[in-house]
Amino acid sequence: MSTNAPPPYLTKNPLVYAANNPQANVSSNGTIVLNPSGAAAGAATVSVIGENGLQQVPIDVILAEINNTRANNPNLYNRLEKLVDANGFSSFQDALEIAAFDTSSGERSWEQFLGVRSQNPEVAADYAKRQGGGGSGGPINSTNTQRNLSSASQAGSIMDATFRSELGRTGTKDEALDFQKALNEQQQKNPTVSRTNGYSDGKGSSTSSTTTTGTFDPTRFAQEYARSQEGYAERFAGINFMKILDDAISNPNIVEQIVGEGIGGQAN
Repeated sequence: MSTNAPPPYLTKNPLVYAANNPQANVSSNGTIVLNPSGAAAGAATVSVIGENGLQQVPIDVILAEINNTRANNPNLYNRLEKLVDANGFSSFQDALEIAAFDTSSGERSWEQFLGVRSQNPEVAADYAKRQGGGGSGGPINSTNTQRNLSSASQAGSIMDATFRSELGRTGTKDEALDFQKALNEQQQKNPTVSRTNGYSDGKGSSTSSTTTTGTFDPTRFAQEYARSQEGYAERFAGINFMKILDDAISNPNIVEQIVGEGIGGQAN
């Protein structure tokens, strides 16, 4: 019986097919070549595709060859490792010990056995669950709440910039501490909330959208805070009076307009 060519079902499993057609450590017909010489008699064996068809090779020899493959053909090693993982095994040793009980070892290699076993619905579902897919699709719903509290230096920088603009001065050390406390309280009360909604097909693909609300503006709060401080009203009135005076000097008719419409541009 010729076993150099993989059976038809093997082509349905690209991972196994690739594992049996590596770019190195292969014979002229594309099969994995192992050297079973020195095998201990009576040791647990698995079926391997060799030069002359299927051969029974001790597990220890396979493990040694796998280590050699890891060093010389990492691509093949990674494919074999994924095949072992797809079967739920944590090591090659465990996978090979199970493969040694394959009742069809006279017709297929240990890689082919694992390829068929990975298609078992229970094994496949367990693998999908471990990969995070859960094996089935479903809705995606998540909420992320984030509160960003300003440090003393950050709060002081915001306060000084706003105080210069609104009060014509920078803040004192005590004012900076009071402002940071007030700012942090508002940041605690107004977190940024991101809500994500979507759907996963359970096969690694998903669609979702995220909506973010509650974005807090420290600069706006600082402006309102500065305008509540003592001295702001006097400064505001003084600035507006000087503006009126400058306008009156440059444009005498502006006085009549102010009298008719009021300072705020509204008729009395």
